[in-house]
Amino acid sequence: MRELLIILFCLPLFLFSQEERKYERTMSVSQFAKELKQAADKGDGYTLKNCNVTYNPISDKKYVIDNLNLEKFEGDALILDLKFSDSSNVSITNCQFGNIKDLPENYQTTLQFLNCSFGLLNIKNINVGGIHLDSISAEKIDFHCAEEVADPYAITIKNSKITVLHAESYIDSKQSGTLSSQDRPNLWVSKNTIRNTMVSGFQNLWFKENKAHALLVGGFYTENHEMGQVWIEGNIFSGENNPERLTIYNHDLWRFKNYNGIFLNNLNSAELVWIKSNQVENLQDIKSKDFDALQNKLLNVRVDGDISTRHCKDTLRLQEQIYDETWSHKKKIDFLKKYFNNTNVTIERSPSIIQIVNCEFSTSWIEQNSVSHLFIFHNKFEELIQVIKNDIDSVVSVRNNALPISKLVYVDSSFFRKMGINKSYRDTTIHSRFWKYEILYGKEKYNDIKVYLKDDEQIFSPLIQTYKKWIPLLKNNGNPLSNEIAIKLKDIQSNIRMYEYYENPNMENWFNWQGSVFLKWYSDYGTNPFKALAYCFKAMLCFALFYFFFYSEWDKIDRKFLIKRFHSVMDYFTTEKRIEDFYSSTHDKEMTTFTEFKEILDKNKVHMPSMLASLAKPIYQISLLRYKLLSFSYKKAEFMAGRKWVDLEKKDRYWIGALTFFLTITYIIYLVFIRALNSIVLSINAFSTLGFGQIPVRGFTKYVAIIEGFIGWFLLSVFIVSLLSQMMSV
Repeated sequence: MRELLIILFCLPLFLFSQEERKYERTMSVSQFAKELKQAADKGDGYTLKNCNVTYNPISDKKYVIDNLNLEKFEGDALILDLKFSDSSNVSITNCQFGNIKDLPENYQTTLQFLNCSFGLLNIKNINVGGIHLDSISAEKIDFHCAEEVADPYAITIKNSKITVLHAESYIDSKQSGTLSSQDRPNLWVSKNTIRNTMVSGFQNLWFKENKAHALLVGGFYTENHEMGQVWIEGNIFSGENNPERLTIYNHDLWRFKNYNGIFLNNLNSAELVWIKSNQVENLQDIKSKDFDALQNKLLNVRVDGDISTRHCKDTLRLQEQIYDETWSHKKKIDFLKKYFNNTNVTIERSPSIIQIVNCEFSTSWIEQNSVSHLFIFHNKFEELIQVIKNDIDSVVSVRNNALPISKLVYVDSSFFRKMGINKSYRDTTIHSRFWKYEILYGKEKYNDIKVYLKDDEQIFSPLIQTYKKWIPLLKNNGNPLSNEIAIKLKDIQSNIRMYEYYENPNMENWFNWQGSVFLKWYSDYGTNPFKALAYCFKAMLCFALFYFFFYSEWDKIDRKFLIKRFHSVMDYFTTEKRIEDFYSSTHDKEMTTFTEFKEILDKNKVHMPSMLASLAKPIYQISLLRYKLLSFSYKKAEFMAGRKWVDLEKKDRYWIGALTFFLTITYIIYLVFIRALNSIVLSINAFSTLGFGQIPVRGFTKYVAIIEGFIGWFLLSVFIVSLLSQMMSV
């Protein structure tokens, strides 16, 4: 309680001291501009500390854009056409521009630089309404605003060419759900050529339509960076190499730590992240000028120096000159550029990337971006995440993320098309301390990844866990991608069974592997029962084609049958027989049987109920009608009329020969149709019943029918299980 009272008593004193802050120096806008101009003309740098820069309506009028005739409007400090050298340092620290305490937000003094050139522009802990940079060129621009010293302000940068931009501020208060550009602090970066940008602590960030190499929002090695809303849209991230560090393993093996793309790292509770329509180009071939980037601390990451030869066993020699660690940084780079041009050097590089790691987002959209690698690790998505229509040509790696419990998760097939993992192993065949990095998708052949399996038998566990997390989420959202992702997961598990077989060859492992391969081919691992049914019909048709060429008791069409038919045709053309003569004996026997039946019926009809006689009489009448119709048909079909072929005139031979050809073709088609129909029915019977008594085939064909029955039993069982699984899925 005593401590609380002390704080309450001291708070007014602290606030008063903040309001009554005294500056060591006071100057006008015109004097400030004059000093900058003089320093630029002399080729010197410029430093301004602890100064209150005021506006005078008379002497500073030309530096004011428009005072709008408002009583309390202080004006804007507009600095034009400054040309500092690339090596200069312009530093403005702990200063105030205008009386921002007493003015509304929209009317506070702003500091503006137009068509100026700088080496290093360092603006730290100043109180100002806003800073606007237009058509600026600079090697590095550094903004820093500490909470205990200065109030946050807005920054606008456009149409400029900058090598490195570092902007760090703090969020005074978050207004959840607002999209206003007036929320402090905000940073608008648009239509610039800007190599590397690092941003942290802004309520709003707009990074739009820039040509860049890398954008870092947050920090690589520090945590809990605050950001409100992040809009990254329509930018082109160049494929020109952007090396931060160089590690030399030996004279012909080097590695660039390369930063190309978008990096969101260690952000704390960002309200909104919008990453849309950005193009991150694939890396270009390395050129000697790329080494010049090592002269800059690109993204403020510096580990073991920019150039490390701590693993190098071989001496770098260029004619009589030997690489020396004691050289200046620039001399090292010049030597390496010459060495690279004169020697065959292999340089490993980090890829172009969109990386989101260790962040918390309320709402996030990642749409229509083109990039080689997309990494999303260890993030918390609280309300909505949408990742759609992205063109990822190398790998999407997603793991250990907390997703919204609600259905506000939207992804499409592009998200899973290149899903994979990055793996590394120490390749001692190249160098004792060289780590080789590769992308694995779970579909690799055994020989391609056996080096990984020696160190990690569960190599694909992270990828499997990712798929298993997404499948139920997609199902709950009613997304049809769930089946597609389930198939991808089963593909990986099938490959794992292949690895197990090669690691430990035995019958069980072989069946586990090949069984999975079969299920993928047959029914997409049980997710597509009608694909399985289609294969069942194809199998039945294949067996039917086989049966077509072998004898069946159902049609009895074999060589004896065909020879008998051919003999009948020869008799017809070489003798005086008519068509009805070939069938009369058979039909006469049938009619004799029916005639005898009629006689017995007439003889005994008085000895039995008349109803039975009435029912039996049509049997004879129908048979008689059939006999007369057949006899009439044979007579009408007769074309030889009891003549021999040799007795026919020449003109009769032409039309009778043509008619015979037509009838022969028709009869062959009829036999083929009957044989095909019987073969299909036989195949369906054998496939679906697995044995049905007397098999209407002979010889080894009988064993084929039994094999078909077993295959049918197996395939239909899998089909039924797949169908039930799909019917029970909701």
